[in-house]
Amino acid sequence: MEIDIFEMWLDGYSYAEIQEELNVNFKKVDNTIQKAKRIGRTKIDRFIIEQVFNN
Repeated sequence: MEIDIFEMWLDGYSYAEIQEELNVNFKKVDNTIQKAKRIGRTKIDRFIIEQVFNN
C-alpha cells in the first residue's frame, strides 16, 4: 500500500486523490509521504532530494 501511495504522489496525484483512489484515510497518505521524505533525506544525495522535492 505504501508503495502505491508513494508512486501516485510522485505521479502528481494530490493527497485527496490518493485517498479516494486507494480508499485509505488522509492520515495514512500523509504519514506515508512524510516517511518517504524522511528516508529520502537520510539516504539519497542532496542534489537528488532538491530535484524531487522542490519541483
